[in-house]
Amino acid sequence: MAWVISLSVVLVFLTGMTVDIFANKEMITDDATGVIMKTCGNNPLRDDYNSDTVSGAEIFQRCVEIQEGYSWGSRVYVLIFAPAWNTDPYKLDMIGNDPSNPITATSREGSMTLEDAGCNGFIETGFDHGVFFGSIKLSGFRYDITGDGIPDLFGGNRCERTLSILDDGSGRVETKQDGEATITWEYFENKYVSKTIKHTWREVKLEFDKKAYDVNDEVHLMLNDLDNLRFPFDDDKIYEINVYSDTDGRGITLDALWKTDYKGIPQMSGTYPVKFSLTGDKESNSSRLRVSPGDSIYAEYWDYTLPKPHSIGDRKKITMSAHVNYVDIKSNIAVSTKITDGYGNPLHHCNKGGTAIIKTEIANSFEKPLSVSVITQIKNPNGSVEKIQWSTLTIAPDQTSRIQTDWIMKQDGIHKFEVYVWDSITNAKSLHEAIITEI
Repeated sequence: MAWVISLSVVLVFLTGMTVDIFANKEMITDDATGVIMKTCGNNPLRDDYNSDTVSGAEIFQRCVEIQEGYSWGSRVYVLIFAPAWNTDPYKLDMIGNDPSNPITATSREGSMTLEDAGCNGFIETGFDHGVFFGSIKLSGFRYDITGDGIPDLFGGNRCERTLSILDDGSGRVETKQDGEATITWEYFENKYVSKTIKHTWREVKLEFDKKAYDVNDEVHLMLNDLDNLRFPFDDDKIYEINVYSDTDGRGITLDALWKTDYKGIPQMSGTYPVKFSLTGDKESNSSRLRVSPGDSIYAEYWDYTLPKPHSIGDRKKITMSAHVNYVDIKSNIAVSTKITDGYGNPLHHCNKGGTAIIKTEIANSFEKPLSVSVITQIKNPNGSVEKIQWSTLTIAPDQTSRIQTDWIMKQDGIHKFEVYVWDSITNAKSLHEAIITEI
């Protein structure tokens, strides 16, 4: 049988490849040439589907071809250059959703075919383009990402029928921890074009935007894990990050949501940015963390989608830390102590049943508020601690704070009175020389 095919256009791609486009294609034969498939990490259509201002060649060249680095919930955009299937220059042709020339997707976990006419096939990107577009979704499997006992992905193999090809893609194939998925088009009997992409879980990354912060700084923290995207552009699933400091060991919980990173390919980037502020003079709340100069601050996240050699179901706590700059404020702290009896007179003798009152003043000449911890301690003649009291004070610039400790002595003899001023109970970094008095 002779087939009449008249050559009308030669299309030269940027790759230097020259392919024939056929004008009269009432019948397709196994002699049809020039079929090319690309798997794209990006969406090459942008907003130019069926547009008069862009050619099929331009769309084809927009594809950033990626065959590795996908995750179990990624979408694989696919372009097929098939000029011989541009059968009508005045309509958008469709390929792949009929039994004679099906498009399929196969993974280790299952397979999907578009051979049913009700499935979303691959649609021509514009009139007379000869370039066809579709996408295959990696659907994961039934699994809990966050450890709350509720599955977040459900898997499954099927073709898509309900929504448009542009919105919902063409089909989905189940994928687990790692593996491959092969997309194939049988463009003629026993004639195939295919591409294989690789997918894997990866370990989450936590990154602070700086290594060291000043008290009262704003902190930007990035969680990055492509595995958290249950589907491309999944921006409504919340992931919790716990942040804490040496001063506040309980810390606060931050809600992280996916946000597009336009510096790269959005669907290939699992970026979850959060921010919070540091404070040295207020209590922690949902968006700020109490710290002291010299603290370390920590971010913790539990990763439930770990790559091999971890097994499915394993989890790992990921921790990252940064530092709070230590400010030498000793020269800006003035401390004085008076020890009196119950009548306010200087205490000269320690007698059983007598009252001792220790009054301490701390003055701040620093330009910022200071948070300090004051420890007052009394030891009896045997050297045992009879009384200990600690207080945390926030002292405004150019202000003085006062504390008082009262004690009724249990025995006669020499007592030792000690006053310490630290940056915090946890760090115990001295801000003033200890005041020790024996009476």
